[in-house]
Amino acid sequence: MAIRKNDLVTQEEEIVKLRTRLETHLQDYRDHILEEEKRYFQDMQRQDAMSANIEQLVKALQLQADATKGLVEAWNAANFLRRAVIWASGFAGIGALIVWYNDFFTK
Repeated sequence: MAIRKNDLVTQEEEIVKLRTRLETHLQDYRDHILEEEKRYFQDMQRQDAMSANIEQLVKALQLQADATKGLVEAWNAANFLRRAVIWASGFAGIGALIVWYNDFFTK
Protein backbone atom coordinates (compact mmCIF):
# COMPACT_ATOMS: atom_id res chain seq x y z
CA MET A 1 0.00 0.00 0.00
CA ALA A 2 1.56 3.18 -1.14
CA ILE A 3 0.83 6.59 0.35
CA ARG A 4 0.08 9.14 -2.26
CA LYS A 5 1.29 12.72 -2.20
CA ASN A 6 -2.25 14.10 -1.90
CA ASP A 7 -2.87 11.97 1.19
CA LEU A 8 0.30 13.32 2.82
CA VAL A 9 -0.70 16.91 2.11
CA THR A 10 -4.16 16.26 3.49
CA GLN A 11 -2.72 14.68 6.64
CA GLU A 12 -0.27 17.53 7.10
CA GLU A 13 -3.07 20.06 6.68
CA GLU A 14 -5.14 18.17 9.25
CA ILE A 15 -2.19 18.14 11.66
CA VAL A 16 -1.72 21.89 11.18
CA LYS A 17 -5.44 22.50 11.80
CA LEU A 18 -5.40 20.34 14.92
CA ARG A 19 -2.22 21.99 16.17
CA THR A 20 -3.81 25.42 15.58
CA ARG A 21 -6.94 24.35 17.46
CA LEU A 22 -4.82 23.02 20.31
CA GLU A 23 -2.83 26.26 20.52
CA THR A 24 -6.08 28.26 20.47
CA HIS A 25 -7.51 26.13 23.27
CA LEU A 26 -4.32 26.47 25.29
CA GLN A 27 -4.33 30.25 24.84
CA ASP A 28 -8.01 30.39 25.82
CA TYR A 29 -7.20 28.34 28.91
CA ARG A 30 -4.31 30.66 29.85
CA ASP A 31 -6.57 33.69 29.36
CA HIS A 32 -9.22 32.04 31.51
CA ILE A 33 -6.68 31.35 34.26
CA LEU A 34 -5.56 35.00 34.21
CA GLU A 35 -9.16 36.23 34.36
CA GLU A 36 -9.94 33.91 37.27
CA GLU A 37 -6.85 35.05 39.18
CA LYS A 38 -7.81 38.66 38.58
CA ARG A 39 -11.38 37.98 39.75
CA TYR A 40 -10.10 36.09 42.79
CA PHE A 41 -7.92 39.02 43.88
CA GLN A 42 -10.80 41.44 43.31
CA ASP A 43 -13.05 39.24 45.44
CA MET A 44 -10.43 39.13 48.17
CA GLN A 45 -10.15 42.94 48.12
CA ARG A 46 -13.94 43.24 48.35
CA GLN A 47 -14.00 40.77 51.21
CA ASP A 48 -11.31 42.73 53.08
CA ALA A 49 -13.25 45.96 52.53
CA MET A 50 -16.46 44.34 53.77
CA SER A 51 -14.68 42.98 56.84
CA ALA A 52 -13.37 46.46 57.65
CA ASN A 53 -16.87 47.91 57.21
CA ILE A 54 -18.35 45.25 59.46
CA GLU A 55 -15.75 46.02 62.13
CA GLN A 56 -16.64 49.73 61.94
CA LEU A 57 -20.34 48.88 62.19
CA VAL A 58 -19.74 46.71 65.26
CA LYS A 59 -17.76 49.52 66.92
CA ALA A 60 -20.52 52.02 66.14
CA LEU A 61 -23.16 49.67 67.52
CA GLN A 62 -21.07 49.16 70.66
CA LEU A 63 -20.82 52.93 71.16
CA GLN A 64 -24.55 53.23 70.65
CA ALA A 65 -25.20 50.42 73.14
CA ASP A 66 -22.94 52.12 75.70
CA ALA A 67 -24.76 55.43 75.20
CA THR A 68 -28.12 53.70 75.55
CA LYS A 69 -26.89 51.96 78.69
CA GLY A 70 -26.08 55.37 80.19
CA LEU A 71 -29.57 56.62 79.34
CA VAL A 72 -31.18 53.57 80.90
CA GLU A 73 -29.12 54.02 84.07
CA ALA A 74 -30.12 57.70 84.23
CA TRP A 75 -33.78 56.74 83.74
CA ASN A 76 -33.58 54.16 86.52
CA ALA A 77 -31.95 56.70 88.86
CA ALA A 78 -34.68 59.24 88.08
CA ASN A 79 -37.33 56.60 88.68
CA PHE A 80 -35.75 55.77 92.05
CA LEU A 81 -35.74 59.47 92.99
CA ARG A 82 -39.39 59.77 91.96
CA ARG A 83 -40.33 56.87 94.20
CA ALA A 84 -38.29 58.32 97.07
CA VAL A 85 -40.07 61.69 96.71
CA ILE A 86 -43.47 59.99 96.63
CA TRP A 87 -42.55 57.96 99.71
CA ALA A 88 -41.27 61.06 101.55
CA SER A 89 -44.35 63.05 100.55
CA GLY A 90 -46.41 60.37 102.26
CA PHE A 91 -44.70 61.33 105.53
CA ALA A 92 -45.40 64.98 104.76
CA GLY A 93 -49.08 64.17 104.27
CA ILE A 94 -49.19 62.32 107.57
CA GLY A 95 -47.38 65.21 109.23
CA ALA A 96 -49.83 67.70 107.74
CA LEU A 97 -52.74 65.61 108.98
CA ILE A 98 -51.24 65.52 112.47
CA VAL A 99 -50.66 69.30 112.44
CA TRP A 100 -54.24 69.91 111.24
CA TYR A 101 -55.63 67.55 113.85
CA ASN A 102 -53.54 69.22 116.55
CA ASP A 103 -54.58 72.73 115.43
CA PHE A 104 -58.25 71.78 115.07
CA PHE A 105 -58.68 70.10 118.41
CA THR A 106 -56.34 72.25 120.51
CA LYS A 107 -57.99 75.59 119.80
